[in-house]
Amino acid sequence: MRLLGASEACRTAPSRLAGTLGWPANSSASRFSTAIRTDAGASSRKLEGRRPRREPVELIDAPPPSDRGQCSEPETALERKHRKAAYIASAVCPCMLEWPWVLAQAGRGKPSLLNDRKNEHLDVVLSGRGRSSGQTGFDEIAFEHAALPELDMDDIDLSTTFVGKRINAPFLVSSMTGGPARALAINQNLAEACNALGLPLAIGSQRIAIESRENAGLGQELRRLAPDIPLLANFGAAQLNLGFGLAEAERAVEMIGADALIIHLNPLQEAVQPEGNRNWRGLLGRIETLAGALHVPIIAKEVGAGISGALARRLVDVGVQIIDVAGSGGTSWALVEAERAQSPEQAAIARAFADWGVPTATAIADVRRACPEAVVIGSGGVRDGIDAAKAIWLGANLVGQAAGVLAAATQSAEAVTSHFNVLVQQLRIACFCTGSANLAALKQASLQNRNVSLR
Repeated sequence: MRLLGASEACRTAPSRLAGTLGWPANSSASRFSTAIRTDAGASSRKLEGRRPRREPVELIDAPPPSDRGQCSEPETALERKHRKAAYIASAVCPCMLEWPWVLAQAGRGKPSLLNDRKNEHLDVVLSGRGRSSGQTGFDEIAFEHAALPELDMDDIDLSTTFVGKRINAPFLVSSMTGGPARALAINQNLAEACNALGLPLAIGSQRIAIESRENAGLGQELRRLAPDIPLLANFGAAQLNLGFGLAEAERAVEMIGADALIIHLNPLQEAVQPEGNRNWRGLLGRIETLAGALHVPIIAKEVGAGISGALARRLVDVGVQIIDVAGSGGTSWALVEAERAQSPEQAAIARAFADWGVPTATAIADVRRACPEAVVIGSGGVRDGIDAAKAIWLGANLVGQAAGVLAAATQSAEAVTSHFNVLVQQLRIACFCTGSANLAALKQASLQNRNVSLR
């Protein structure tokens, strides 16, 4: 068994990838492989200059996929070649992940690697091991109690409009995902419950579904289950530097009949993830191009480290219409990645960032000040309807929750419905006890601690 260091692995990976896929020596692909060998060497030298040197890599066969989702037929020889190529690209030569062409050729193998990661993420979040010990900032706010509200609580109007559709309360089921088999059940439960409740649903990343022939639980069945509510498509911003563009965005939207597209921003997670995508150059311009061409609104969403007012302003200026702040104080994806780290060193690097980010309350207020015209979604560590009321007071139009409802989503649509009925009733009581007849009045509610400087 032969061992290669990082530089040699990067220099020889194009030829090995071509061989794995069975391209003849005189094929155009093989010539392309030769042409990019120099770039691969340069990439490897740059990589070694900015990252710790990798241990030598054994050139072993790719492991069989542990999650083939809904694909029950035997793996073909061609699929095996693709999977082996993806294994080389992701495990041996990280610089190759910056080449969209590699991902396109290796397509069948990459989703199986992603499936495992998505399932690990779900397990960590469900166990509570990904919960940050940091603060959202909501506890700094205390509403002044209205002992004589002069309202009929049943008449309080919690409805609002989102992406052109009327919704019954200002709650959004935020993105969550998993391997295809789990995503199918989770998304069906969420879609049924959200349609019954009249609440919008943001689905998890569609990267696997876009890169493979499987819909990974993210198909038109969701729209059939939820014909009346806003559905939000989703993939990561980093994919815009890995070959994704307008065609992939349109596919994501059409796949579920979405009303908007989330581009999620997760640089911290990518940075601490061994297989993360770390080339984020030029993404603002790519988002601008996409926003100008796509026929539905684009939502920029963090995943738990928050968005500042300054960045929100830049995003809105290039055409993003909705900002989901997803601030710190809830799920920490640095902690999640620490839990699935393969070495103590990787875990230590990730854990240092467990409480990193802009607290949710701060992010909501900051983004609202910077972008008065934008739709703002407040998410990140929202515990209950009282936190939701505080988020709305700070300037959020909607309030998102993901980890808080995940356990219910793995059980049934009825469990999800029950969970959100509790939140809606808590929000209604908060409005009643502040004398707020609707969401606009709640934004003007008085506080006990009038020196709060967040807003």
